[in-house]
Amino acid sequence: MSEPFFGCRNPGCAEDVTYPADMLAEHPDGGPICEYCWEDDDARYNGAETLPTFGSLPAFVPKHERNLQELAEALEGLLRSYIGLVNSGDCGSWNPENEVEVKAARAALVKAKGQSND
Repeated sequence: MSEPFFGCRNPGCAEDVTYPADMLAEHPDGGPICEYCWEDDDARYNGAETLPTFGSLPAFVPKHERNLQELAEALEGLLRSYIGLVNSGDCGSWNPENEVEVKAARAALVKAKGQSND
């Protein structure tokens, strides 16, 4: 599978060039910005006399990756709550780590975080 490419938030740039996510930064107002546009077009950003360097801007994270991160965090929280409830003994006594659903959730989290379980 090939790496996805994204356009810069500057419309003129986005019409001509696309970039892999790791060549873009997150613009302070949101959206991806390339180094060329940050240094040229946004030098007047909000009338600031000094701007952060392109390298100090947060990395651009595509929306689908942010959504995956949020989903993984939510699933981790749900697992923590469920396992805490089961281990409290208030609902009976069994080992939740042996449940197919818990094992599947843990495996999905490993994949979502880009870790290998192989």
